[in-house]
Amino acid sequence: MILDPVKNFAIVTVSTGYAAGATSIVLSSGDGAKLPAPSTDGAFNLVWYNSSDYPNPADDPNVEIVRCTGRSTDTLTVTRAQEGTADVNHNTGGKTYKMLLSITKKMIDDIKVGGLTWAIVSTTATAVPGGGYICDTSGAAFPLTLPASPAAGDVVAICDAASTFNTKNLTIGRNSLKIMGLAEDMTVSTKNAAFRLIYSDSTNGWRIA
Repeated sequence: MILDPVKNFAIVTVSTGYAAGATSIVLSSGDGAKLPAPSTDGAFNLVWYNSSDYPNPADDPNVEIVRCTGRSTDTLTVTRAQEGTADVNHNTGGKTYKMLLSITKKMIDDIKVGGLTWAIVSTTATAVPGGGYICDTSGAAFPLTLPASPAAGDVVAICDAASTFNTKNLTIGRNSLKIMGLAEDMTVSTKNAAFRLIYSDSTNGWRIA
């Protein structure tokens, strides 16, 4: 999992009001530089709110989270209605609207994934991105299938729970994607093995890290 970029004090003013559905948003002159550059840093979420009436964006009933996928100087390209918010108007006359790069639920969820959530498994299972699997093959060998649609940077961790991978192998199912550049499942037969797989792309697939 690749975390969204951040910057300190990244609060920008929107140059004018925008109706629902608008995806090209112009900021006040010079404000674009306060934000990361999606082309090099990656996309990120912004909180869009009426700062005239609601100094705290959480109080604005029409607050919206948008995802910034592009920036050209002070013009943002955004995807509307992120994280359960609605695509609404931000164009009440005489009001100032701002966007804030701040912690949102997505950011916290992404951090949790980066830290891995561990589970003990002893039978056939399918991994999820950010999952750590303590695999107990003492009863019988079994397969652990990798996620079907991973994103670049997704991580799956694996370890031998009972020191039995050498006698009862763990099979890592590739789920139609490559592992170490090979179009074949991976057999783990080393006692006490512990490693991470990081997804790169469709050409190279999962890589051992």
